[in-house]
Amino acid sequence: MPAAGETDWKAITVTIVNNDWVTPQMFAVQAWLRQQFSRRVWLGVVGPILGFFAATLTLGIVLLTHFAHQQNKFFADTTTQLVSNALEERATALGELTLDYANWDAAFAAVTGRIDRAWLDENYYSWVVDGMIVLDENGAVPFAWFSDELGAVATLVKGRAIVAARRIVSTADLAHAPQALSAWRTGYTSINGRLALIAVAAISPEDNAQRLALADTGLPRHRLVSVKILEPAEIAALGESLAIANLQFHPARRSAPVEGLYVELEGAQGPMGLLAWRDDRPGGAAFARMAWLAVACLLLFAGIAAFVARRLVVTLVGSNSREQAALESSRLKSEFIATMSHELRTPLNAIIGYTELIEEEAHGNRADVVSIRADAARVRAAAQHLTKLIGDILDQSRIEAGEISLEIESLSVSDLLAETKELAEPLAKANGNRLMIAVDSRAESVAADYVRLRQCLANLAGNAVKFTRGGTVTLSARPVMRNGAPFVAIDVIDTGIGIAAPDLAKFFAPFTQAGPGIQRRYGGTGLGLSIARKLAIAMGGDIVAESEAGAGSTFTLFLPAPAQATEASAARSVSTI
Repeated sequence: MPAAGETDWKAITVTIVNNDWVTPQMFAVQAWLRQQFSRRVWLGVVGPILGFFAATLTLGIVLLTHFAHQQNKFFADTTTQLVSNALEERATALGELTLDYANWDAAFAAVTGRIDRAWLDENYYSWVVDGMIVLDENGAVPFAWFSDELGAVATLVKGRAIVAARRIVSTADLAHAPQALSAWRTGYTSINGRLALIAVAAISPEDNAQRLALADTGLPRHRLVSVKILEPAEIAALGESLAIANLQFHPARRSAPVEGLYVELEGAQGPMGLLAWRDDRPGGAAFARMAWLAVACLLLFAGIAAFVARRLVVTLVGSNSREQAALESSRLKSEFIATMSHELRTPLNAIIGYTELIEEEAHGNRADVVSIRADAARVRAAAQHLTKLIGDILDQSRIEAGEISLEIESLSVSDLLAETKELAEPLAKANGNRLMIAVDSRAESVAADYVRLRQCLANLAGNAVKFTRGGTVTLSARPVMRNGAPFVAIDVIDTGIGIAAPDLAKFFAPFTQAGPGIQRRYGGTGLGLSIARKLAIAMGGDIVAESEAGAGSTFTLFLPAPAQATEASAARSVSTI
């Protein structure tokens, strides 16, 4: 324990970061902020990805479910049609067989007048049906034959078949059928819990004309009824032939007849039963088969999504860190430049003042006095040049930090070009150049900040006369349209050394010149054009250049005309870049 009045330095942890005192609590706060940002990034990135993944999963399940439903519906429709067609084919075959027995001259002769039972016993039987019954027009049964396999139920079969035949069709309807091939009908009935097919045909002569002629006579009309009972085993075999499982006949209609699919049968007495079979639901099996593939694809997609999300989060966090570092670095740089420019300007202004004072007090033409004035002039020129360089660097820093304010107003182009010519005239004469001004009467004014526009024009004109020897520099103004709005184009055209195409693309970058030879011969920091263009863009315009090595250059400053800048000028009267 420390003594009273002493400090326990082991209990206090203090770290210096960027000249700030940072305690462990502050480190914890910074870590919490980074964690919060990371959480926000995860929510912002992973949330949409998970949402997209969930939407894709839902869509996949919906599509698979719809596919399974369609498969099940197709199976139900197809098997229903197959069962209906198969049953109809059996009934048609029975009807055609019955017609063969009924449309027969010998059979007609055997039932016309006196019944020839001997002939009927000898001819009216079949291996493919279970019974044949002859009905007269009054519904009496002069003859009936049944298979021995029916045994005791033959009487029941006879009664049900007669009732069904009477309800299926009348003798008169069959006799008046236009063609013998259509003189038959079929139907269904239930006999002792089994499905029975009933076929009815008119017993008639084979000649169709004779058959129709006899239909309107008073001769007795007879019908032949054939019965075919479909046993459960036969129905099951029919289902197997159709690739249908568990095909069965249910004689009674039920509210919930069976589990599966069915066809409702209409008998002579109305609804008389169902043919039902198992619903295999192939869509479910297909869904199960495809589900594994879908799950595999979704897992793969989830893995890719997780990898992409992680990469995005890492990239965003890293980008945010770099952005924060860049902002902090820019802030520190701006503070440093502002501080250093102030610290440098103060002694430089003093140097310039003292050199001017020396030049004023050094009178006379003595050699030593002339030498003193020349030295003072060189010191003053160097100090002024250094002051200008510091001003350019400070402007560049302010522009990057967005701290340049503009006062947009309507300015006279002619006056600005005249001032620019006056400023550039001494250097132009020193280089043997001629300065010219040409202003279109339709481009008399622009909407811009006076100080900054003057700075842009001075820079462009200064570069033109500096890089031209014994040539011409022309300052002109003309009206143009840019993006459907009126602008004024101020061209600075020289006949100087020009700029090569590869160098022209990077000419507006800060601290960049056409080449090291230009730097050594003409000097400069390479900030003038960069600052001028950024100021032009801030005022709603731009600067573009066209040049060719050895053939001169044209720099064009575009600025809005006052007519289209009226509304925007108020908003930009105090704005930043």
